[in-house]
Amino acid sequence: LTMAWTAHKTKEAVEEHFEAEAEVDAKVARLAELVRNAGHFCCFTGAGVSTSAGIPDFRGPEGVWTLKAQGRVSTAPSTRVEEAWPTLTHMSLVGLQNAGVMKYLITQNCDGLHRKSGILQDRISELHGNCSVEECESCGMQYMRDFPCYRIGRGHDHFTGRYCNLCNGRLLEWTIDFGQSLPELQLKRAYHNSKKSDVMLALGSSLTVSPACDMPRNVGRKQDGHLVICNLQNTPLDELSDFVIHARTDQVMGKLMAQLGLPIPSWRLRRRVVFTSTFDEKTRTCEFHVAGLDADNDKIPASVFSRVEVLCINPDLRGVGEPTQLAEEPYIFKGVVASGVVAVKLHFMQYYKEHSLVLFHDLARPRAVHNLSYFPYDEEWCHEDTVSPNIDHLFFSVKGIEGYPEWSCYTNSAECYPPCCWPAMFAAQSKGVNCLFILGGATRIANNHIGVFNLDYHKWVSSSTGPNSPSCPYAAVTRWGHSVTVLPEAGANLGWIFGGWDGSSQYNSVHVFNAENGEVTSRVTRA
Repeated sequence: LTMAWTAHKTKEAVEEHFEAEAEVDAKVARLAELVRNAGHFCCFTGAGVSTSAGIPDFRGPEGVWTLKAQGRVSTAPSTRVEEAWPTLTHMSLVGLQNAGVMKYLITQNCDGLHRKSGILQDRISELHGNCSVEECESCGMQYMRDFPCYRIGRGHDHFTGRYCNLCNGRLLEWTIDFGQSLPELQLKRAYHNSKKSDVMLALGSSLTVSPACDMPRNVGRKQDGHLVICNLQNTPLDELSDFVIHARTDQVMGKLMAQLGLPIPSWRLRRRVVFTSTFDEKTRTCEFHVAGLDADNDKIPASVFSRVEVLCINPDLRGVGEPTQLAEEPYIFKGVVASGVVAVKLHFMQYYKEHSLVLFHDLARPRAVHNLSYFPYDEEWCHEDTVSPNIDHLFFSVKGIEGYPEWSCYTNSAECYPPCCWPAMFAAQSKGVNCLFILGGATRIANNHIGVFNLDYHKWVSSSTGPNSPSCPYAAVTRWGHSVTVLPEAGANLGWIFGGWDGSSQYNSVHVFNAENGEVTSRVTRA
C-alpha cells in the first residue's frame, strides 16, 4: 500500500526553509506569550517531530512518499520504530502536559513515541492509530505490545494472526489505511479539544491530510483563535496562522521550554508489572501469574517480556532447584514450593539495553503491582511506588541468591523499601551487629533515601540493633546518591557517608548517617 500520490508535486512545495536564529528567537518569544495567556492550549503533531529519532517523514525531501513518487530509494540511516527514543520535542510536550500547560495533544503519528514518552492516554488522540497496539475487532479490547504489530497479509485486512484473550476475536493492527475511517473515540476527543482550543501549536506536519488537518484549520479560523505552525516546508494553512516558524521542532521546543521556565524531563521507559497468586499453606501448592499492563491504564494488557523465570526460595532465602522457564504468554507457574516466596526474573525486549530485573513475591499476597521505570541513559531500573516500611521479610539479595550468582538482584520490590533504585549496597561487620546493610538510592522521581536493614532479624533498625528495634527504615535526603562508604565515626555505633550528585551533575552532596540513632548527623551541599 502506498500514498506516493499524496507527495508534494512541485519543487517549491518540497523545499525546506530555515530561518535565522534571531528570527526564531523572536517568534518563540511571541509563542511563549500566547501559551502563557491561553485558556486551552493544544498541540498538533506530524511526522516531523520524529525525524530526529531516526524515523523518516513522508513529504520532506527524503520523505517516504517523496522518494516513492520520484522512484528513488533512501540511502539515509534510519531507526526501527521499536528502538527509537522519544525526541526533545516529545519530552517537551510531556513537560508541558505535566505542568498543566498543554491540555491536549492531537497527533497523526502512529509510531507510538508520544505514548512511550509519557503522554497520558486520556490526553492524546492518535488519529492514525499506534503500530504497537492491537485491537479486537469483536469486543474492542486493546493490547499494548513492545513490538510493532504487523498484519499478516498485504491487503486492507489488519489481522495480526493473534486472538483476543477475552472473546477469542481476531486482533487487528491498530493503524489505518488511506480511505479508512479514523478511530471514533480518538476523533471525537480531538474535535472536542480543538473546538475548546484558543491556542494551537502545529509541529512537523504538512497539514494536508484530512480530516486531521481540519482541527488546526478550525482554530485558525476562530475569531479569538491563535494558530502557530512550526514546519520546514510551507503548508496550506500558513495564511490562517498567526505566524509560521521555519525551524526544526526540537530547536523551537527547546527554546519554548526555556522561555516558559519549564524543565524538559528525561525520558524513562515505564513498565507496570502485576503478580497474582493463590497459595495453599497446607499442601504448599501455588498458582502464580506474571503479566504486564499498560503504564497508564491497568485495563490494557501489555506484552513487555521476552521471557520470565521463576525460582522457588527457601525460608532462609536460598534457591531451590532449577528456575522454571516461562517462554511465552500467559506466564503461569504452578507447583509445590519450599516456602511462600518465589523469585521472579523478568527478561525484557532489550531495545534500550534494559537488563533483567529480579523481583520477589509473597505467594500469600493475592496481587502485587510494581510500577517500574528504566532510565536508558544510565541503564538503571527504578521503582516508582511509595511503600510502607513495615515488612516481615527481606525480599532482596545484594550478592544474589546463594548458588544462583546470575540472579543478583537489581530489585526494587514495593514490599521492601522506598521508591528508589539502589546502585550501592554494602554489608558491614560491627560489634553487636552480624550484618547491617545500607542502601543508597538514586531516583529522579522522588526524594532519595538511606535504608538500614538488619539481616539477623529481618528488621529495619534505628536507635538500636537488637531484635526489638523500632521500625525506622530510612532517613530522607535531598539529592540522589551514587555511593555509600563505611566511615568510622567516633561516638557512633556505625557511621556512613552518603555521597552523590543530581541528575544533571550540577552539585554534589555529602550526607553522614548515624546508624545508632537513625539520623542524618550532617549534610553538606556544595555547588
